[in-house]
Amino acid sequence: YTAAADGNSPLMNDAVITSGIVTGAKAGYGYFIQDGTGAWNGIFVNDATNSPALGDEVEITGTVQENFTFTRLSPVTGYTVVSTGNAVPAAEIVSPTAAATEQWESVLVTVADMECLTTPNQYGEWDISNWQGTLMVDDDLYATSPIAGNFYSITGPMYFAYNIWRILPRSASDLGVGTGVSEIADA
Repeated sequence: YTAAADGNSPLMNDAVITSGIVTGAKAGYGYFIQDGTGAWNGIFVNDATNSPALGDEVEITGTVQENFTFTRLSPVTGYTVVSTGNAVPAAEIVSPTAAATEQWESVLVTVADMECLTTPNQYGEWDISNWQGTLMVDDDLYATSPIAGNFYSITGPMYFAYNIWRILPRSASDLGVGTGVSEIADA
């Protein structure tokens, strides 16, 4: 949790020991952990060495860093798998506008009934929107080929890079069919 307007952690540059359930991971990239549900419960672990699985409970020793205002643990100096096969904390259903705020950073969220506005660009990023706002989807954990104009409900941890909030789906099961209503022109 931080009350700082810039979103920086009050533990910046401190060595910490923390634990949580892995909610998203990609070998060679890192992983997200949570110690419960709700806001302020997630953190990204920038760790290209260890490769936990979804549902692993891990204990991490690392340094709190701010990478362009995105809080993460790096470098990791201690890593222990406490248990495996745990239930992943339930994703919080939030609006795209709410998802793009500091309290949901690295937390597993779902944004529902989002229209795909663009197909993925050369960086695997695509835009989604509904009446509650817009958000970017990125392929850092899982690449997909959405269809512009289709509606999706998307689950994944929230990430911040290049001054843009983005949701990172973890697998095909994180892209559900959404619903939308098209406007009908007056006759």
